Amino acid sequence: MITGHAPTRDYLHKIGKIETKACRLCMEPNETIRHIITECPGIMMERHKVFEGESFSNHISALRTSIIKSTKIYNQFMTRATE
Repeated sequence: MITGHAPTRDYLHKIGKIETKACRLCMEPNETIRHIITECPGIMMERHKVFEGESFSNHISALRTSIIKSTKIYNQFMTRATE
């Protein structure tokens, strides 16, 4: 995310790796980092846990953990899909 690149469908579509940029969680038309972090109804409960009732450093840590977990799951899926 710091470099502006994350394995979102929007980015993967831009570099020609996938055909659609629709969100894999809610099927909104464009899965961007902003959509995932602030808008996606598919992770509303996770977002609430991360951003409610905790200190800011806990928010960042939890968000990083969620992104890493999601990235690992997505990479496993992509590996299987392209075999």
